[in-house]
Amino acid sequence: MKVASFFAGCGGLDLGFEQAGYEVVWANEFDESIYTTYELNHPNTILCKKSITDGFGRNLYLYLDYLFCRNDTFWKYMGGCCCSDDSIDCNYQLL
Repeated sequence: MKVASFFAGCGGLDLGFEQAGYEVVWANEFDESIYTTYELNHPNTILCKKSITDGFGRNLYLYLDYLFCRNDTFWKYMGGCCCSDDSIDCNYQLL
């Protein structure tokens, strides 16, 4: 089964899905310091290096459908959550 990966990071979650038998065909990660590692770990995956807020979100379903669903192939979406100690968007309080 084909999978599209959002917030892919360096690809750890994607690796787990691949080891479980899934094929990660498309991924999204916009942080250059992270996506360079993703490219090394997953050279056969199409990597979108844009933020999901950069305007492609409205057309994303049609784009992915065009790329991967031409022969009635069913596939899934997945997304990792932010790393709490590395996130620039999350505010955590220490106890």
